Amino acid sequence: MLFAGSTLLMADGAAAYAKCAGCHGANGEKAALG
Repeated sequence: MLFAGSTLLMADGAAAYAKCAGCHGANGEKAALG
């Protein structure tokens, strides 16, 4: 389960980063979910 979740997370990493960059900052410098 953990492995499958990690694999999915990696596969969607670019899309997730683009979607979340507004909260995390251009370089991911902010921890939006704290």
